[in-house]
Amino acid sequence: MVALDVDGTLVNHDGHMSIPVREAAQTVVAAGHEVLIATGRSLNATLPIIEQIGINTGYAVCCNGGVTLRLDPAHPDGYEVIHKATFDPGRALRKRLPWAKYALEDEDGKFLSTERFQDASFGVEAIGVDFPTMLEATAVRVVVFSSEDTPEDFNEAIEDIGLLGVAYSVGWSAWLDIAAEGVTKASALEHLRGHLSIEAHRTVAIGEGIQTVEDARKVVDHGADGIVLSNHGGRQLDRAPIPFRLLPEVSAALKADRSEAAIILDTGIMSGADIIAVLALGADFTLIGRAYLYGLMAGGRAGVDRAIQILERTSNAPLPCSASAASPN
Repeated sequence: MVALDVDGTLVNHDGHMSIPVREAAQTVVAAGHEVLIATGRSLNATLPIIEQIGINTGYAVCCNGGVTLRLDPAHPDGYEVIHKATFDPGRALRKRLPWAKYALEDEDGKFLSTERFQDASFGVEAIGVDFPTMLEATAVRVVVFSSEDTPEDFNEAIEDIGLLGVAYSVGWSAWLDIAAEGVTKASALEHLRGHLSIEAHRTVAIGEGIQTVEDARKVVDHGADGIVLSNHGGRQLDRAPIPFRLLPEVSAALKADRSEAAIILDTGIMSGADIIAVLALGADFTLIGRAYLYGLMAGGRAGVDRAIQILERTSNAPLPCSASAASPN
């Protein structure tokens, strides 16, 4: 079973899927593997992605686990919804964040929104309603957005309110996703894995962006062989948690849990000394996205080779000092 995230994995942040990515996904599908899409997107925004990579049978998870589809080419719509996790959205957030924009995805896949709130991830045009009308609907997912607040403000609001009976995640901007309690992409995928009788060691889930110790533990508890600590290079939000600072806490937590999951660090690797420091703090290896991209822009393939040589050379330089510092002699 191969589970694929959409935004940042299959498509870039403009919503574009490159030809190599599409061809790679189609190759995995053609090989006969059970390929699943797992995304925070709504049903209607997920279906075009499924079509692009050529999946017409199997399953997909939408709305951060709130909706699960069974794909069936014989069905009039090409799919049927086999599970919905609904909840009562409540009124607490409106009192704490009265200026924010709200959108609710109901159990029929429609979006109700306040203040002309619209986003590509909805997949359909949102219907404008007042807040009391929105609260009368049964929610699969609630989205809250505010240009006046930071993610830190959202976290403070959540702590003040003490959201009960729901699951939530704060995105890379002041964007809050709320789902039914215990519902995540991981929980929905784990349910499907059991339904399909696929053993955990034959399952690959591809995604990244772990930014808390709690999230790291949850992902590992769901059977992940490894995690990627990343804030996407700070390019969306320059005040997101810094993976380098988070790494020692995550490493200590997973060791305390006796986990063998690999810890991979992304973001901020600009020299070999950074790599040495990250390994010393508990990572198994690092990603080097930005460093190799600089080389690529400067000199194509030769530039990438040169960037890797620089990383290797600057990795070797700190080693004697590191060994001396670690040695009682």
